[in-house]
Amino acid sequence: MRRVSLTGHIRWREGPVRAWLNERLPGTEPVVREANWALRGPPRRAGRIMTLGRPTTPPLASTAADRALAATALDLLVRATLAPRALRDCVAFRGADALANMLQDLAPIHAAVVAEGAIESMRPWGPLTRDQWRELAALCLLLARLEQAGRSTEVLLVIAQRLKGVEATVEAFRDVLVDDRDLDDVARVAGAVADDHRDLRAARRLVFGPTFALSGALGGADGDLVADGLLLDFKATSGTRIVSREVLWQLVGYALADTADEHAITAVGVSALRWRRRWTIALGELLNRLAGRPVDLADLRDEFATLVRSLETACPQEPPPGPPVSRQSAAGAGS
Repeated sequence: MRRVSLTGHIRWREGPVRAWLNERLPGTEPVVREANWALRGPPRRAGRIMTLGRPTTPPLASTAADRALAATALDLLVRATLAPRALRDCVAFRGADALANMLQDLAPIHAAVVAEGAIESMRPWGPLTRDQWRELAALCLLLARLEQAGRSTEVLLVIAQRLKGVEATVEAFRDVLVDDRDLDDVARVAGAVADDHRDLRAARRLVFGPTFALSGALGGADGDLVADGLLLDFKATSGTRIVSREVLWQLVGYALADTADEHAITAVGVSALRWRRRWTIALGELLNRLAGRPVDLADLRDEFATLVRSLETACPQEPPPGPPVSRQSAAGAGS
């Protein structure tokens, strides 16, 4: 059985990991409601119709042609504005390496290295001008497209086809891989998104794209950020359902996958980038509420590890393929 990502396991409705989560941590509905109220305001009744009340801070409108790409770019942008060399180990380099192997050309690796160096030279953890925010957005979008190539074979093939014969410069790669609609969107929100996470710069320990002891068994599972024990997931949706049952289980899954307690995770949370709000909860409290009773983190980690490792040697029914890459992702790479 091929290794499945944590997201794939959670979405696989007949899969053993989802069944375990549903049995052991089923109480997601009230927590989902609480989290979404905190991130975009509670619903308001109008007669018999339930409508959303206007939030204190409305979402920043998205006009991007590719929402998934913009979300990845904003994730990278937040990281870049928090600390020097925050992007040095990002998945974009894995995508660049895969492209280089496919094209038999080191140009993608060169472009990724130069883009990361250009971001570093901007020192984006300090104040930037409007033009600099746009430049940072463009570089993050380029790296985001390379990251998509590192995560999806479909996007990898499309991008490889587009890059054949392209000059080995960041500018040429940007012309091929970065759409102006995506750039306008990310540049529009970049400054606000960075400012909303300024407090994290004071963290004693920041881990970008954290992996866990069980990451290998879970298809390379990696989170967004751990800041002094807070596991934070970035969401760039402008929709009202920011947190779902699957989002909670994914946060819990990352925390349980940290069997060696390398990251000393004591809290988890979601940062709704476009809504400019953040929701966090102590890990122990979340587990107790999902389980409906007091539970022990170490015991849950042991159970989860036993289950995940058993899947490496077992040969049950092959899981269904993951969700297809969006048309926007594939078409955007080839536009």
